Amino acid sequence: MPGNNETRELVRSLVERLIQIGMNPHSIPVFVRFLARTIIEDPSLSAEKVNDRMRLCGASEQGINDEILRLTMACLTEISLRIPDCLAGKPIEVSHMMS
Repeated sequence: MPGNNETRELVRSLVERLIQIGMNPHSIPVFVRFLARTIIEDPSLSAEKVNDRMRLCGASEQGINDEILRLTMACLTEISLRIPDCLAGKPIEVSHMMS
């Protein structure tokens, strides 16, 4: 990921933590998109509620905890701060931002 080292470190920490809990590395982009949509719908959701939603959607991955939820939210916030105003509100392909 070009640019800000803080953003890069946040993303790296998130990916490492998700792998530590047993998430398949290939599932991480899908998880991040799911979580981003879930946070937009209800920013006050707990990790437990996120896990419930994941199970309802058929996710077989290990559940997340509050630390992972906070880290994911920090990553999304940091990345969103780098989006130019002219692109705000337009669909953004997260996978391009994580390459």
